[in-house]
Amino acid sequence: MKHHAYVLVCRAEESAALEQALFASLEGEESIVREVTRHSFASLGVDDARAIKEAAYRTASMPGAQSWHIVSCTSATVEAQNALLKVLEEPPKDTFFVLCVPHAEVLLPTVRSRLMTVSGRLDTEKDAGVKGEENARVFIEMSLPERVRHVAILLKEVESKGDGALHAFLDDLERYYAKALRATRASDISSSVLPIVFATREYLYGRSPSRKLLFENIALQLPHKR
Repeated sequence: MKHHAYVLVCRAEESAALEQALFASLEGEESIVREVTRHSFASLGVDDARAIKEAAYRTASMPGAQSWHIVSCTSATVEAQNALLKVLEEPPKDTFFVLCVPHAEVLLPTVRSRLMTVSGRLDTEKDAGVKGEENARVFIEMSLPERVRHVAILLKEVESKGDGALHAFLDDLERYYAKALRATRASDISSSVLPIVFATREYLYGRSPSRKLLFENIALQLPHKR
């Protein structure tokens, strides 16, 4: 059964191939005419989201055709995502959406719940989890000066890859401390650290967040070697 909204989780260079694979997977639709409109943003803002909504209603397809809106971004504000909720849930007839992001956590849970995820990531979830926990462990065992240097490198990576790298870093920390909490190892530390990670993610979704302050605060607040 075809869904009306999808999210492609992939690097920018993988999106075209994954998009083709998505269309190819829609069996029995070889004769369907697809009118594709592309929207590309470094950071999706609320005005951009409103323009996409207007375009969706304006380009509603003629009978026998489908209107597809491909929206690519590396980050999106909370306001922008909330502005898209209604049209993602109840789009015009024969109108479909594909959101292309580098990391699923770029999107709010309320938005992700309305999308069918198609992942182009090469790592399996299990492999990514193991690697992520190891990355988190290495960061946690760093001294404070080492952590600050690591954050600077991470922020430099954001310039070319977007906020997906920051969300992945938070995922790694969250996974590591949640596992420790479940195993009752250092449970007092884990229970105090996880709210810091959650709050950082929430601020990261905000309008024009100070990424440097947010992640330097992570470096400072997490227990570290003296």
